[in-house]
Amino acid sequence: MDGGSGASRRRTTAPAGRNGSKRWQGAVAAASGAGAAASAVSDVGSRAGETTATPARR
Repeated sequence: MDGGSGASRRRTTAPAGRNGSKRWQGAVAAASGAGAAASAVSDVGSRAGETTATPARR
């Protein structure tokens, strides 16, 4: 592996197909949105964990 350059190349290359690029953009947007939401949830969960013993995750 060369430092993850292959992964970044895969991420920026849309798959072939008529609606491939649009679907790919939606998938990338969903993935980045999910990542942002997950980090926000974990941040809130860690803050809540300081005051309560109940885990934020079900």
